[in-house]
Amino acid sequence: MKALERGGDILNGQLLMGIGVIVILIVVYSNIKNTSLVFGVLITIFQQLLYIPLSVFAFLGVLLALAMASGTKPVYKIN
Repeated sequence: MKALERGGDILNGQLLMGIGVIVILIVVYSNIKNTSLVFGVLITIFQQLLYIPLSVFAFLGVLLALAMASGTKPVYKIN
């Protein structure tokens, strides 16, 4: 939306949304292929309910690990 307001390129957002939709469709197809239709859809819904919150925590964990690995030091303000 910000890119549209500024007259910028919206392709990056469209690509990310398209990749996300493709990944979810692959998961649905795989679950249905390995199980029945109803069970595959239920498994997919359950997976998404687990993966979405866990991905937020995993992202924060990766950021913390990168910060620790880079040897960052605290900044002290002396006035």
